[in-house]
Amino acid sequence: MSESVPERVLSEVIAENLRATQGINPGKGERRSWDRSLPILARDLVEAGLGGVEMLIEYQLPLTSKRADVILAGRDRRTGADSYLIVELKQWSQAELYEEDAELVLVSGMGERPKLHPVVQVRGYCEYLADFVGALDQHRNAVRGVAYLHNASDLDIHDLYDQVEDERTRLFSKTRRGQFVDYLKAQFAPSREPPRRIACSPAPSGRPSSCSRPLPARSKTVTSSSCWPSSAWPSRWSCTRWRRPVRVIPSRL
Repeated sequence: MSESVPERVLSEVIAENLRATQGINPGKGERRSWDRSLPILARDLVEAGLGGVEMLIEYQLPLTSKRADVILAGRDRRTGADSYLIVELKQWSQAELYEEDAELVLVSGMGERPKLHPVVQVRGYCEYLADFVGALDQHRNAVRGVAYLHNASDLDIHDLYDQVEDERTRLFSKTRRGQFVDYLKAQFAPSREPPRRIACSPAPSGRPSSCSRPLPARSKTVTSSSCWPSSAWPSRWSCTRWRRPVRVIPSRL
């Protein structure tokens, strides 16, 4: 959906979308997390002057049951090309590395079972999309990722930073909110123009329709059995069997 979504009903809109497209009925805890985290991210985007950047919420990764919290879709500030930032939102207030495995963390108040390090999690999402989408073969840096622990101070998650040395993924806390806003400014152009679209061409009965646009060298035309209108999806992964997430413009929250 592309219409504006008032903050007070955002969780209901997301839940309705998930029920309709994926048969998932989110619980109260998941809805609370949307209400508490998504407005914070939207306000950071607006503060960065990026109110026109689209937020693709609860984006289901293709051919998996995994969902990215948010994918920000806009224009690269330096090149003007399409740019995407996967954001993993965590409401954790304290976490520490798990002694037996640096890719796992123990989270205060969430039992003794370790969780996947959020930077490792979002890094996996970036690599998966870059490997899966043919149009990104030569443009892997078009997809980057951040883990945003907006309730935690640096003091409460200090050793989690040991896992963030990576060109494409970053970690930000409540303490580093200003740095996060600066990072957003560095990634996206302030233009309100959305990412380029691609169109779906009709296909003969019984055959999949096809979607195409000029792609980088050695990229393949994306084909699918079901395509959405070009006005409903960012380029790169417009026409596939993936489920449509809720699309939100931050400045309209």
